[in-house]
Amino acid sequence: MNASLFEPFSAAEVKCVIFNMFPLKSPGPDEAFSSLVQCAEREGRLSRIAVARQAPEVSHLLFVDDMLVFYKANEEELREVKRILEVYAKALGKIINF
Repeated sequence: MNASLFEPFSAAEVKCVIFNMFPLKSPGPDEAFSSLVQCAEREGRLSRIAVARQAPEVSHLLFVDDMLVFYKANEEELREVKRILEVYAKALGKIINF
């Protein structure tokens, strides 16, 4: 065994590793969905909404096995959300009941 594996790590080492991580370095299922949503937002196909007067704008929330999606109620954004969900499901080998 490599003895250095058992040495304590410093705060500087942890900071270095964390700050050098790219947010999507190894995307999992949650990051894949978020990436699709962020791309659509940047390209103007989706809009975030504020759920309260002074609340920050949100597009989606992921928690354990639940996904909440927030967008303007219009046909264009509905189609885009459906398209994103279809791409996401296909990438994971899942089927979504609409």
